[in-house]
Amino acid sequence: MAQPELKVQISIIKWLRAVMPGVIVQHCVNEHGKRGKAGMIAAMRNKSAGMLPGFPDLIVLPYATTGPFFLEVKAPKGRVSPAQTAVHDMLRHKGYRVAVVRSVEETREFMRANHIGFNEVEL
Repeated sequence: MAQPELKVQISIIKWLRAVMPGVIVQHCVNEHGKRGKAGMIAAMRNKSAGMLPGFPDLIVLPYATTGPFFLEVKAPKGRVSPAQTAVHDMLRHKGYRVAVVRSVEETREFMRANHIGFNEVEL
C-alpha cells in the first residue's frame, strides 16, 4: 500500500472508531509485497487460501442491525483497478454497501447517504 493511501486509511479507521464506539474495522490485505518467483508463489498461496484480488481494503462491522459495509481506500489521485470494480459490483449485486473513499469526509458522506448511523465529531 502506498504511503499516501496508508495515511488516508489510518485517518478513516481512527475516525470510524471515534464515531462508532465498538465498531470492528478489519483491513483486508491483498498485497504480499514480493516480486519475481517468490511473488508468484505468494500470490498463488494467498489466492488458494481465500484471498480475492480486488477485495475492498476495509470491512466495517458496526452492529448486526446496521449490517456490514466495505470501503476501498484510495489516495486523492488513486484509481480503482478492473479487479476492484468487478469485486465491488459482485458485493453490490449481493446487496452490500461499498464505497471508494479518499478521505474521512467522503466516508462520512457515504455513511449519511446510506443511513449508517454514527456520532458526529469535529473533523
